[in-house]
Amino acid sequence: MIEKYLFIIIACIYYIVALAFYFLLLTPKLQKSLKKASPIQIRLIKIIYLIGVTVIFLVLIYFHFYISGQISLNI
Repeated sequence: MIEKYLFIIIACIYYIVALAFYFLLLTPKLQKSLKKASPIQIRLIKIIYLIGVTVIFLVLIYFHFYISGQISLNI
């Protein structure tokens, strides 16, 4: 039964951990270590990180539906 939802579980755990790391990016200690970076560069890093995390999350969800046979590739 758990194998049926394995990708969903992995995707959710991954997303929670990734968001935790994102909130670590907001800490002042890390912001101080990025003194040489401009605020725009820091915002860009955060945006790229969130986009990357979300894309990987969606790919894991897609694989769940692909493996379970609910989505097929008709090429």
